[in-house]
Amino acid sequence: MVVDCFSALGTYWDERPLRDFLSALGISGVPKLDDDEYSGFLNNHQLGVELTFYPENEIKLPLREYPKGAVVLYNIRFYGTKSGLFQPFEGELPLPLQFGASRGSLIHDCGPPDWEDADLGSMRWDRGHYCMFATLSDDGFLQTFCVQLPVKKQGHGASGVSQG
Repeated sequence: MVVDCFSALGTYWDERPLRDFLSALGISGVPKLDDDEYSGFLNNHQLGVELTFYPENEIKLPLREYPKGAVVLYNIRFYGTKSGLFQPFEGELPLPLQFGASRGSLIHDCGPPDWEDADLGSMRWDRGHYCMFATLSDDGFLQTFCVQLPVKKQGHGASGVSQG
């Protein structure tokens, strides 16, 4: 399975690209915001994919204007190993990435990270209209991979870590 997450990222509920993306992932339902109204989730545990939605007023660096009250696809997380209810994702990751890749392989494929925390085993690459997060296992191999809306403006110094 090849997942085109880039065309769905930043779309809002009930736009066609988002509906098509959810259908391709076998995900149904409506993203319901948590009680804090900060985020909501949809997922397919068997496929190993989790989607995070934010209300439009919580998007810090919007790619476009959203209708008031829109619920926007903010983050797409792929699990490479079993994690809680999530099974490992067995489809193709964006770009030429594979679960189990080493830190060195990730840097070779994606370039030097724009942010890294070795203690957390986390790396981030900023790509303008999206960013990518990699979380490494304790032994240094790709364990989870996320694509999400930007956490900093392109061309400015690194900001803090987001929800990757």
